Amino acid sequence: MSGLRRRTLLAWLAAGPGVAAAETASEVRLRELMAQRAARVNDPRVHQAAAMADRAALLATGEAALVRGDTDAAQVAFERAAALLHAADTEMGLVRTWLQAGEYRRALAFCAHTAGGHREAAAPGALYAWLLRLGGQLDAGQRTLALAQSRWAGDAVVDATARQLASAWPVADGVLLDTPHRMAPQPTGDTLPAGHRVMASGVRVAPGRVLVPARSVAASSMWVRDGLGRAATATVERVDTDLGVAVLASPGHAAGLAARDPFAGSPGYTVAFSEGGDAAWPWLHAGFLGASDRVARRRRLGIDAPAGAAGGGVFNAAGQFAGLRDGDRWLPVSALAPLLAGIEPAAPVTARAGADEVYENVLGSMVQLIVTG
Repeated sequence: MSGLRRRTLLAWLAAGPGVAAAETASEVRLRELMAQRAARVNDPRVHQAAAMADRAALLATGEAALVRGDTDAAQVAFERAAALLHAADTEMGLVRTWLQAGEYRRALAFCAHTAGGHREAAAPGALYAWLLRLGGQLDAGQRTLALAQSRWAGDAVVDATARQLASAWPVADGVLLDTPHRMAPQPTGDTLPAGHRVMASGVRVAPGRVLVPARSVAASSMWVRDGLGRAATATVERVDTDLGVAVLASPGHAAGLAARDPFAGSPGYTVAFSEGGDAAWPWLHAGFLGASDRVARRRRLGIDAPAGAAGGGVFNAAGQFAGLRDGDRWLPVSALAPLLAGIEPAAPVTARAGADEVYENVLGSMVQLIVTG
């Protein structure tokens, strides 16, 4: 490689978020050539036709397994594909497999490796930015996205990711639902009819017991779908009109219940889904919980989370369910006590959990409330 080309390449690789100037035609061509070269250097087995045919079949097997919700089979297929070639698409398949299995921290860590180790592809950086934002790491997510934009100006996946992450409640749609970088779980479980709508976020507080905003349940047919993409039929057991909360019966994983209300000003988290779209991962926001305002037993949310969410969970510093969000306020467990009868609280925990641990622990208990009509 000539000295000029080497200097140009090093400058391009070192470009940070602030370097987003338009590329010349020669720079574009150089980037394309170096991407091809990087792929060859990373793994020369890409030229072994028989092995690559086997790899393509394994990738298809892994994706099919995720569609039917079999994350164990998906992991086996993607790992076998990884043994044939060190490539970004295989690794993104593993990232999504672990996340669909509820292993957010493992998925996040491996996605960091994929984004850093596969600069010949744009999608890993976009997926990593999305996963960081899911878990409340807004600044890190923005830096990761800005770096991807500087390296891949005009890339469809990066641009779509940027548009969505610029909104208060991002929704994975269009190219963001393509594989291998799909930024949502595959929908599994009950098949939903055409015309279904996501109305609100709820929390499964015990096996078979889900709390949702009462104003969202005025429909004859309802389902809940958790953060792993699994949908199940739900039926109304009780509506407390004073609290504005409904109790639904639907099976699945439950969040640990806090034994008491957290103190005002203590660290906490709120988790909710974007409205609209299909199967999705919820969004976590961290901050400090507000005090009571003596309005209908509600407390100010306190956490700097965007408005517009219908429902959602509030969790204490240990990641235990502490209340149900209601706009910019929330109902603590003391107010929800009539609806929590018979549920054994979790043991009090003094140590604060990290946002990534909290997100992983609540991913299967957070649900979308889905209706028809």
